[in-house]
Amino acid sequence: SHSFNEGECSINNLFNEYTKAVSDKQAEIKQIALDNIGEDVPQKEKIAKCMENVKKDKETYKIDVDKRTVVENEEIKLTTLEFDLLIMFLNNKSKSFSREDILNTIWGDDYYGSDRVVDDLVRRLRKKMPKLRVNTLYGFGYRLT
Repeated sequence: SHSFNEGECSINNLFNEYTKAVSDKQAEIKQIALDNIGEDVPQKEKIAKCMENVKKDKETYKIDVDKRTVVENEEIKLTTLEFDLLIMFLNNKSKSFSREDILNTIWGDDYYGSDRVVDDLVRRLRKKMPKLRVNTLYGFGYRLT
């Protein structure tokens, strides 16, 4: 059984722990995470939803956040920006992001180029991971469903 250190119950750390788990340990890890949240019901619901979303994505792609690798039948080579975008979407499933949100998150606040680099990055991620469900929100941005 895994015991969490203080501060280890973030969605990112939960996601890291989950992606390393074998399928027969998934329920145990979920329960450990939920037990460590305490009585914070909204946080428990958010983690439960995240776990459900990760499980759906893991049926198609094996994602190792620590090694920054994605495997389907073989490893899918993602650039640093592509992997960062993938993790941003996975950690915020169903959330809509404007191009500006993505620019600020992936490139940083000090990027001054065109926001069309976001479209190119999403296009490359879709090409490499065609089963990933990234929806275009015309005139706004993108969302992973």
